[in-house]
Amino acid sequence: MILMTALMNLLPDKKYEKYVQLFAGMVFLHLFFSPITDLSGLEAQMAGAFERITFQTDARLLKKEIEDLDGTRIQRLIGQYEMTLEQELRRMAESVEAKCMDVQVVMETDPDQEEFGRLRAVEMTFDWKGDSGAEQVRNVNRQIAELRKRIGEQYGMEEGNITIIIETE
Repeated sequence: MILMTALMNLLPDKKYEKYVQLFAGMVFLHLFFSPITDLSGLEAQMAGAFERITFQTDARLLKKEIEDLDGTRIQRLIGQYEMTLEQELRRMAESVEAKCMDVQVVMETDPDQEEFGRLRAVEMTFDWKGDSGAEQVRNVNRQIAELRKRIGEQYGMEEGNITIIIETE
């Protein structure tokens, strides 16, 4: 109390008085209750509870950061896998007389699903500027059917999930 009174008299301006009183009151309460909390062990219990809460909060934040990193890494991995699949499908399409213009793949991207990473659908677009004779058309259709069958067998897909579009002039 003596220290607080001396400090109040040394203040240059009265507007700081309420802040000094607040601080001094908190110090006084701490001094008054510290023997009681020491005897009852309440201070140790409060410190332990604070540490537990802090630890749990930090653990939750760390888990969330790890999940976010895993999600980002998984999405990047899926993107690279899709590009690789598209390149492989383009190589397979070289067996067709028509020129492969575009390849799109649809994969199961939900990591919680049992079929995560599995190819679900394929769409390929070909540009054909060949002769429109019946024999030529049958030949290209046969090549497309064989391509569809090979894709289905290699990737374990139903042929109905493989869409092949042929654009002509």
